[in-house]
Amino acid sequence: ELLRVDLDHAVVGRELLGLLDQPDEDAAHGADDKCALSLFAEAQIHAREHELAEVAGLLGETRLLTLLGGGGFGKTRLSLQVAAKLLDDYPDGVWLVELAPVGDPRLVPQAVASMLGVKEDPGFPVLDALLTFARERRFLLVLDNCEHVVHACAELARQMLEGSAGVTILASRKTLAQRQQ
Repeated sequence: ELLRVDLDHAVVGRELLGLLDQPDEDAAHGADDKCALSLFAEAQIHAREHELAEVAGLLGETRLLTLLGGGGFGKTRLSLQVAAKLLDDYPDGVWLVELAPVGDPRLVPQAVASMLGVKEDPGFPVLDALLTFARERRFLLVLDNCEHVVHACAELARQMLEGSAGVTILASRKTLAQRQQ
């Protein structure tokens, strides 16, 4: 079962939060405007805490979760925050595999194996070594930016989840509309 958390609703908040980084212009903006922006920023921080709790809770119910959203919506940051929060739940660690630089889908298992420190046995596919490594372990695997290698990630996730009851995967990718722009 694939669960998804859609982060697209955060676009307005991100644009407005950018205003907080601009120089202080008391003459151009009244105190009421600053107060409204501060309240909005606090609401966005609370919303992110809610997303963090929601994603962490979902990972307690499922072993595969995908975060969807446009570029710049904070999928990576949210994934890292969730991973940090759940670190004690995974005795064999939490591992981030950044897939943006992986141009060839056939190299996804190699990228994951490399991050986990799994060495390929001569004459055997790296996937076999990866599955053997995962079989008796309990860890969280964060696959970040997997939109361009999504089918390879899906196949790897399927095999790892079937081969090890202790593997949980949190993936992030841009939405289809965002990739086409």
